[in-house]
Amino acid sequence: MNAHTFLTRSYPLPQLTNLLTPRPDWNPYPPASHRDAWASMPVEQRQDILALGQEALATPWPSLPATLYLRFARDGDRAAFEAHYFLRRRLLVHLVLAECVDGQGRFLDPIANAVWSI
Repeated sequence: MNAHTFLTRSYPLPQLTNLLTPRPDWNPYPPASHRDAWASMPVEQRQDILALGQEALATPWPSLPATLYLRFARDGDRAAFEAHYFLRRRLLVHLVLAECVDGQGRFLDPIANAVWSI
């Protein structure tokens, strides 16, 4: 039995519907505009997030040339491309969360550049 079959037998759709929060109601993080929610985070956690955001600001944006992607087709090496690709995404996450915590707009331009390049 494969995983899909196991899951669909264990959790039929009507049961899942009752167990899961409807997508429109699922909000894992408050919107950035909900300043009270972000301000209520523990100080240490806020500082950690801001430190990651500052580090992301200082990190050169990884180049992602087509030749890195072509390496996979040529020699099966996905790791070189993925290292740059996932670093970009990780930096973007750090920038977005730092902006949500900070709320001053200083991370917005780097966020826009990151989204544009991804």
